[in-house]
Amino acid sequence: MISVPNRTDVAPVSRTIAAFDPGPRWTGFACVTMHGGAGRPVRFVYREGRKMESTPEQINWCFALGVDLVAVESVDGVPYEDVRAAKLMETNGVARAIEWLALGRGLPVERLSARAWRSPLCGRGNASDDQIARVVALHIRELPRRTNVHVRDALGLAVVAGWRFLQRREARAAGTGAARGRAKGAIR
Repeated sequence: MISVPNRTDVAPVSRTIAAFDPGPRWTGFACVTMHGGAGRPVRFVYREGRKMESTPEQINWCFALGVDLVAVESVDGVPYEDVRAAKLMETNGVARAIEWLALGRGLPVERLSARAWRSPLCGRGNASDDQIARVVALHIRELPRRTNVHVRDALGLAVVAGWRFLQRREARAAGTGAARGRAKGAIR
């Protein structure tokens, strides 16, 4: 699980995170607002979630919600010799389009593979949809009773992206650890 250090000299934050679970035909989208940090409990409030077509017009609409951070699930590292190679390449193309739309608006983008966000969220990189649904329901307030599997994946991705944002912010404030190492040009 991801832990955020308890620091009282850093002000709590409120960030709106848009997360995308791209696919060749459908993209899961979720928007949550994260409040807390700096020694205060972190809570996530559900704002919007939908399964939509993977088109730039549909995706561009999401940025009108006043987003501060964009999280995108990537398929990097998957061998393209796989039977699903064409679908994976299409999915990667959708993920890249989302990134370019976000970067064009000056928004920071967090790219995570499915294993990279499922592992800290559920404790396993190959967590089932049911496990993700249960953990997401624990973290996000005002979650609708029924959500699509693509939207649940995007919600889980948003939670992990929010945690990672807080970790980086608190490490920078402390001037230690990973933030200081990167500032000196250390290789991870």
